Amino acid sequence: RLADLSPDALAALGVAAVVGREFQLKVLERTSELGVAGLLDVLDEASEAGVIAEDPALPRRYAFVHELVRETLYEDLAPATRLELHARIGAVLQDAYRSDLDPHLS
Repeated sequence: RLADLSPDALAALGVAAVVGREFQLKVLERTSELGVAGLLDVLDEASEAGVIAEDPALPRRYAFVHELVRETLYEDLAPATRLELHARIGAVLQDAYRSDLDPHLS
């Protein structure tokens, strides 16, 4: 499923893999080099490939369809890249949810 995805889709999904099994567009938007329109395009591409699914109850919230897909993307990242992404994503989450951080710590 991953082999047919574009490089932009793989890059965005790599960031999403660091976020976790579930992720929101607003987090990717602040950690990806693609703009919102580009992210929506690659998320649609990944959804059509059966790699992720959008939560019907919470628009722009996605989840990997299988943990092995997320793990594969995560493990394909260089350790230094994972470390940098963890720091950037942590800062984004802290900033985005600073008024109510506890529910988002996991």
